[in-house]
This record gives sequence, structure tokens and C-alpha cells, in this order.
Amino acid sequence: MRRLLETLCLLVILLVAPHARAQDVGKKVSFDFKNESLPTALKTLNRLAEGNVTIIFAYDDVASHSVTASGRNMTVEEALRKVLTGTGLTCTVQSDGRYLSVRRQPQVSTPAPPARREEKLTCTVVDENGEPLVGANITVKYDGRADAYASVGMEGHASLPLRGGERSLTASFVGYLSSTQAFTKGRTAYTFRLEPDTKTMSEVVVTGIFKKQESVFTGAALTITKKELDQFGDKNLLSSLANIDPAFNIVENNNYGSDPNRLPDLQVRGTTSITALQDGSDAMLNYPLIIMDGFEITLRRMLDLNPEEVESVTLLKDGAATAIYGSRGANGIIVITSREPEEGRLRLSYNGQMNVELPDLSGYHLLDARRKLELEKQLGYFEGSTPDDIIALSNRYASLLAEVERGVDTDWLAKPLRAGIGHRHALRIEGGDKAFRYAADVSADFVNGVMKGSGRRNYNGGITLNYQKGGFLLSNRFLFGYSLSDESPYGSFADYVKLNPYWTPTDENGAMKRYLDEDRTYWGSDTYFPANPLYNATLPIKNTQKGTSLTDNLALEYRFSPAFTLRGAVSLSKEMSRTDHYLPRTHTTFLTSEYSSGENVMRRGRYDYGNTESTSYTVNLTLNYNKLFGGRHLLYLGVNGELSEQQSESVSFELEGFTQEDPKHLSAALSYAKNKRPGGSESTFRRVGVVANANYSLSDTYYVDGAYRVEGASQFGANKRFAPFYSIGAGWNLHRERWMQSVSWVSYLKLRLSYGQNGSQRFSPYQAIATYNYLNADRYHDWLGIAPAALENEDLEWQITDKYNVGVEASFFKARVNLTADVYCDVTDNLLTERTLPLSNGFTSYSENLGKLRNVGFEAKLSVKPVVDTQRRIIWTLTGSVAHNKSKMVKLSSALKKAFEQEAAATRQLPPNRLIREGEDLNTLYAVRSLGIDPQNGREVYVDRNGELTYTWSATDLVPCGVSQPKFRGNLNSTFRWGNFSCALAFGYHFGGQQYNETLVSRVEVTNMKYNVDERVYTGRWKQEGDVVPYKGLSNYERTNATSRFVQDDRMLTLRNVNLAYEFREQVWMKALGLTTMQVSANLSDVFYLSSIKRERGLSYPFARRGSLALSLMF
Repeated sequence: MRRLLETLCLLVILLVAPHARAQDVGKKVSFDFKNESLPTALKTLNRLAEGNVTIIFAYDDVASHSVTASGRNMTVEEALRKVLTGTGLTCTVQSDGRYLSVRRQPQVSTPAPPARREEKLTCTVVDENGEPLVGANITVKYDGRADAYASVGMEGHASLPLRGGERSLTASFVGYLSSTQAFTKGRTAYTFRLEPDTKTMSEVVVTGIFKKQESVFTGAALTITKKELDQFGDKNLLSSLANIDPAFNIVENNNYGSDPNRLPDLQVRGTTSITALQDGSDAMLNYPLIIMDGFEITLRRMLDLNPEEVESVTLLKDGAATAIYGSRGANGIIVITSREPEEGRLRLSYNGQMNVELPDLSGYHLLDARRKLELEKQLGYFEGSTPDDIIALSNRYASLLAEVERGVDTDWLAKPLRAGIGHRHALRIEGGDKAFRYAADVSADFVNGVMKGSGRRNYNGGITLNYQKGGFLLSNRFLFGYSLSDESPYGSFADYVKLNPYWTPTDENGAMKRYLDEDRTYWGSDTYFPANPLYNATLPIKNTQKGTSLTDNLALEYRFSPAFTLRGAVSLSKEMSRTDHYLPRTHTTFLTSEYSSGENVMRRGRYDYGNTESTSYTVNLTLNYNKLFGGRHLLYLGVNGELSEQQSESVSFELEGFTQEDPKHLSAALSYAKNKRPGGSESTFRRVGVVANANYSLSDTYYVDGAYRVEGASQFGANKRFAPFYSIGAGWNLHRERWMQSVSWVSYLKLRLSYGQNGSQRFSPYQAIATYNYLNADRYHDWLGIAPAALENEDLEWQITDKYNVGVEASFFKARVNLTADVYCDVTDNLLTERTLPLSNGFTSYSENLGKLRNVGFEAKLSVKPVVDTQRRIIWTLTGSVAHNKSKMVKLSSALKKAFEQEAAATRQLPPNRLIREGEDLNTLYAVRSLGIDPQNGREVYVDRNGELTYTWSATDLVPCGVSQPKFRGNLNSTFRWGNFSCALAFGYHFGGQQYNETLVSRVEVTNMKYNVDERVYTGRWKQEGDVVPYKGLSNYERTNATSRFVQDDRMLTLRNVNLAYEFREQVWMKALGLTTMQVSANLSDVFYLSSIKRERGLSYPFARRGSLALSLMF
């Protein structure tokens, strides 16, 4: 019975297969070409044929022709012959109709006597679009003979002599699946159509200098496509990267929240540098290097980019990936690839977005007017010591109570806030043929923050021109950017949080109050009267920054052969910025005693002006060699040389004494600010480097990779200007092993390990040389004096980071399950810090290499596709990722030890994360251990360094009480696609760390309660003997210092992004409008934030939730 079933199945297959092939070959297509270039028309027919029939052509044969033709329900062969009518080109059918070859008609000539010639095998190799794959390899296997090899030349063909005994022919090309055909006697022409290998073409890793095949790349890198960037964020590129890869960490700034003008603090695999006092002023020391199209750009420029012009972003993380950048790669590298013009008819695309930002005040729990007044009464704020004070304070209470009774309960948090409505528009045109392509784009982005009056406007434009002829390529990209930022005239959000709700911003006549409360008995002096921050918003305040950037990138590339490519590039850039900050004389800043009497009254009104201009150029030359030998040995060699210079100059001054509320010119000032004069700075930084890179792969199974760079920089000591950097890596593609072929559930398995060295350059350009300041205040006749400002250090050398990495990449069950994991250790030696000097030197310290820092961690990412239904086009993907990093200070200079200890003792009330000690985590929180509040008296009980209990706080008792860096952080993402509809969710989480809860100090355990406080004052503070509570007594006015009571475990879960999109294609109504594609999408960012710590978030500027609607059109 079984044999009968097998026989019937075989008969059905034999009967149906020819019919199926005939249907494929006879596929019907419809087309309408109007003055279309012939290459584009042929590619369109190839696309309509859906792979069932492939049209093969040589570009030089068809480039000069254009066609106007149309047809309905025609076979591909019929359509092709109609398109070729009148062009002098012919159509030849090959391989049972699966290939249609377009060639020039042979010229008629007098036949010559036949000459005997050697028979040859001719092989044509094309891609999925029918384009020749120049450099593809042909391997011919023989019976009893060694294999023969040939490469496809510039004309798109490869030829080998017909020797006899041929068995099979195999075509292969980097990034494509190999194809094998059996040799047929009497047949001399073979055509191979190679399909892209979606795994190895993940594709090529773009490092910004060299392009490397991903399957044999030993570095830790992640390439993120434009589609992924759009799905997982719409605010900027940084938020999308953080939602995809947890190794890319945007450190949350609780002070500045969602301020659109604030640069974020970024880290990739921890920190490699430290600042003197960890105040964030030098957070840029740990910024990753940002490369766009081969040249460095600033973080601000990246944030202001038009995201529609970004094709992909690659994160380079370990030494093997970053060593080619030498002194700039220690913090990781972000490589941005811009969109290239696509050939074909002129295309117009538009992308528009409307967005709204809403303030997130879920962390604020303040007292209302009635409860705040009751609290003040409990504290005895209305009890006077003299009869006059008793009467005055009693009247004050009665007056405030009357206000409360009549319904006064001012929501001060809402006063400076709004729903920030913004919009973004981008327009792009592109087109051309294979020889010449062009693109032009313009965009405008209007961001309105949740603080009234705050916002940012970005304008970008670019022109890209590409010319290609044979192996010659010339490209030029000109970029323009302009930005205008406005800070809120309403000031800091913290000024509103503290205001009492029983106050009103206006008087009984509706006029804005300058002071909210003028009770001299209560406040003691008019100097302490609470000013109305809303009053300042009515004044002509100016707080803006303008920036302009111009960049031109020119590249010239020549391909000598399929193996050799030479590329030279030049980048010129100029940036200009200006800041203006003006406070009129009636601003509440000038209500202090400093400006209250005598000549100081005329000093009211202040203008801060700053102007910075910088220019830079970079020149590089790159030679690439890529060759496959014997069908098994793939060798890549690359050499790059680069020269760069950056110059910057800034001028700033502060003026005061403006009699006019809204002066039209700076000359209206009375003078420079008291005891100040114009300032400025100048810097010049030069860098030169040469790097060589090599990669060898055997059968795409075993491979090694190495790089060596020598680099010099002007910012280091005269004896240490140059330094070498290098990397080495090895990898093993286990899925290529023969013994793995039987393991069908393993689709891809790659092991890699690497070591590399990098440096850091984000330091002062003159830190190693002696510098002097002019003494303008002291003169001798007409001569100015100078004084040393910094000592010279000729031996100041590079800060070196050694990077070790082991990684695995795997894919199972036909790519239904994918895994990537890395373990790393980064050790930064010669850490640049300050060294203490004897006072006899005239300096307390100077720059020296005296520190050592170690980062250890791991990253893992698991992706699962639980649903894959190709027939209904349903794909559901779940992705989970986790990252861990621990930064340990191994060695620290004596000067920094002393500075940190002094800072900790002097600023006892501030967050205890400024102290750094050897042997401890860089993010350790230091505080004095506490046993809590004594139920007998409401005072805090401390544990000193000897373990004794005491009521006295001392900085000498500071001990590690937690680490602010979470032990684990990661993302949980989901993408679902059903036909043209898609939905993407991005969750973020972290746990295992601790945070110092500042809200408990500033709003709960605050000693001065004349301003508003957190509601926990009522429920958590000690009131009477026997109370077991977490906070000190209401009547305890002792200063609150850094204590372990305020260090709390930090666990967080947030829904960072939700994206819904639907794409329209080939609709009847779209053709009437000239549309080829249209997509509508909706996006929500920062939907919710759940935390184990109850604290106020966004102190000076609130956090915000964001929603947007977007429309994309292509004509």
C-alpha cells in the first residue's frame, strides 16, 4: 500500500511540475512606460516577473535608450519584445524560458571562412534584479581533475576553456547564496541568478572606514535599519537606539527631564573617564564617537539630524570593532549611514508628523491649601513671642484661612506647563540612472516643550550627487543645518513646586503680583519675600541659542579590478553658535540686597553674550583589497590614512545696567558686569593616523581579523605625541562544519573572541603644555603682565583602554529563534587625573596619568518568532535583552582622593554620589549608616566608623551604601506584522541598583516648612514618644545629612514606545494621485513609568509623555 501511494505521488509531481513551470514562465504582467530609461524599464519588468523569469542585460548596451510603451496581461517575453521595439536590441530565450537575454543585434558582414577555435564555457552571474555581479566566482568541478576557477569581469561574464570531464559549475559571491548547476554535454552557456543571503548580508558591517562581511567579522557590532529606527522611537535617533540595545545607555537626568535643549549623558558599556567632582560638567568625556558617512560629527548635530535621511546606524562596541579608530574609540562608536540616491525616474517623497508632549507629574504628591495651612499651625508658625507678633500672626492665619475657605487652592505645577504641540516635515527628490544619480532634501522640525516658551527649531538641507562610470565613482554631499533654541521665560520648574497653594499669582484687580507674600512679621525682611516666578514670564526675557553648520563631503573612488578599490575623501565643516541671555531690570533676580541701594540700583538688568566659531577639515585615503582564492580562501586587506585639524574660538562677556525694559542693542548697557571683563578661548587640535586592517577566512568557517593603527595628536606631551593601537580577533562559524549539517535545527552558530586597544581624546587641547593668563588689572607703563596658569608635562601620554570580548551569535529553527551574547572586560590605564604638588611650586596640581578604571559586564539578546504565517503575511517577533556593567576604580591619584573627600564633607546635603574611592564601584553611593529614628526622641541614630551608635553625623563615617548603576538593565520588545499593518512595543526595565531619594530630603524631612512639602510629612514624621516612623520629628531642626535612610532599592519598568503603522500599495485611488506608496502611523513615547522609588521626577524641567501621528508619501 505504501509503495502504491509513493508511486501515485510521483506521477502527480511529474504531471504537475511542467504545468507549474509553464505557468511561471507565462506569468502575465501589465506596464505603462512614458519616456522611461530602458535600464529602469527592464528592472521594472524583472520585479513584475517576481523571479519566475529573469531579464539579463549589459548596462552599456541599454543605457542610451529610453522607451514609451504600455501593455496589459502580456507574458514577460511579449512585454520585453514590445519594449525593445525600435531600439536595435534583440531578445533571446534561455534555459526553458527562465532567462531572457537582451543583446545588441549583430551587424551584417561578409562571412569569413570558419576558423578553428577553442570551445569555452561562458558563465553569466546576476543578482535578483538581473544586474551582473562583477567579481563573482565560478568554480568548475571535474572528474579526475583539479577544480578550475574564474571571476566575472567588468562586462558581467566569466569564461573557462572546455577541457572535458566537467561535472558541475558553482557561482558564488560575498553576501549571496551560492548556486550550482550540473554540466550538460553540448551546452556552453550558463546563467546563474544569485539570491541575497539574508544572514551574511545583515549585511556588511559598516565601520565608517572599512566595510566588512558580517559572517567573518570578529567584532561586537549591531546594525539597526531605518525600519527598526522608525518602529522603536520617533523623538530622535538616540531614543531609538536605547530602545533596541541596552548596551547603549541614556543616563536619566532627573534634574532636566525632557528639556529639548539639553544634551543627554550617553554611555556604551560603562565609563572610561572620570571628572574631577562628578558634577556632570564633563559628561562628554564618556560620549561615544559619532561617525556619519566616514566623518566625525557632534552629538548635537546627531540630535538635530533629519531622521528620514538616515539609512542605518551601526554600534561598534568591542576592541576588534573600534581599534581602527585608535585614540577615539574607547567609548564605543556610532556609525551613521545616510541614504543614497536611487536610480530611476524622478521620485518625490514627503514625510510629515504632528506631535504633542504632555507633562508627567505622577511623581509629585504635594499638600493642598487646607492641609498645608493646618501643618503650619501645628508647627506653631502663627504663634508670636510678643503681643504685636501674636496679633499680626493671628491675623495672618485668619486671612489665609479665609482664602482657603473661599476656594483658593492654586495648582502651581500647572502654571508654567502646557501641552507642547510640534510638527516635522521632510521633502526629498531623487532620481537618475546608473551613471548619474542625484538627491536633494529639506526638512523642518518644530519641537515645543512642556514648559511654556521652551522649544527648538531645526532646519536641515542636503544635496547629494553621484557619478559612476565603469570603475570610477565620484560623490559629493553638501549638508546645511540651522537650529534655534528657546529656554522657558518661566524659569525653573522647581520654583513652582515649592509655592504654597493658598497663594494666588494675581491681586484682586487681576494684576500680576511681584511678591506672593509681603508679611514682614512672618518673613522677617522684604529680602526674604517669596517672589512670583510668573511675574518674570511677563517681562521681555531673552534666553536663546542659535547654531549653524555647513558641511561638504567629497569622495572619489576608483575600482582598478574586482579586487582592488582606492578611495579618497575630504570633509570641510564650519559651525557657528551664539547665545543671548537677557534679564530686564525689573526681574525678581534683582530684588536681593545686592541691588537695593546706592549705585547698585543702576546695575539692574543683565545681558550674557557668547559667540563660538569652529572649523575643521579631514582628509583620508583608503585602499581595499578583497579576493576569493580557490573558492575557499577569502582575503581582505585595507589601509587607511587620515589627517584632521579642528580650530575653535569663542568670545563672551556680561553686561549690566539696562534702563530700558527691552533694549534694542547691547550698547544700551551701562558697563561690563562688576569685577568682570570680556572673556574667550581659542583651541587648535591636530590629529594624524595610519591604520592597516586584515581579515582572512577559510571556507567561510574559520577566520581571523587584525588591525594596527599609529596615531599622533597635538594635545599630549611632546615626548608622547604618537601611540600605537591594535586589535586581534578570531571566529568560528560552526554551522559551516560538515558534522553540523545533520543538526537541522541549528541555522547559524558563530563563536568569536577579540582583544583591542583604544584611547580617549575628549580632553583639553592644551593640557600638556604650559599656559599663561594676561594680568589686565595690573600694568607697568604700557606693558601687561602674565602669570602661569598651568604647568607643562612633556610626558603626558594617551589614556589607553584594553578591551577583551567573547561573543556568540546563533540562529535556530530556520531563524525562528536568534541569540546574541557577549562578555567583556574593559580596562582603562593611564587614566588622566590631577596630581598633587607641593605649595612651593605655585600650583596645587597638574595633569598626569595616575588612574586605572575597569568595566566588566555582559550583554544578551534573545529573539523568538512564535508566529510565522507566510501565506497570510503574519509575523510576530518577541525580543528580550539584558545588560550588566560594573565600573571599578582600581587606582586613583592623591589629588582626586583629597578633592573627593573634601567635597563629601563640605556638601553633606547633596546626593552622595560624588565620592570616589579606590577599590569601589565608580557609581557607589556613600552615606553614614543609620539605624533609623529613635522612637523616644525623634532623632536619627547613626553608626560611626567604629560601630558605635551616635546622634552626631560625621563625614569620616561615610561608607558604601549602594550603587546607583543597576545591576541589570534591558528591553522587552514586540513587533507584529499582518500584511501591511504593523505594531511595535518597546519596554524598558532595570533592577539591582540603588538611588538616593532627594525628595525625602527636600520635601519630607525639610526643616523650613514655610513652603510646600510632600504629603508624607503628615504620615511619616515623628510626632510623639513611641512613634515608629521613617522620618525625623516635625520639631527637629537639625540639618539633614547624607544617610543610608534615603538610599533605596531601584526597580523600574516603563513602556518606552508604541508604534502602529499601515502601508498602502498599488491601490486604484493611489494611481490617480500618482502615489506609489503611502504609510500612516501613530506613535506613543514614555507611556508609563513604574518605579519602586516614590520621588519627584523632573526637578528643573518635567518629564513628558509624547504622542504623534505621521504620514509618508512617495510619488
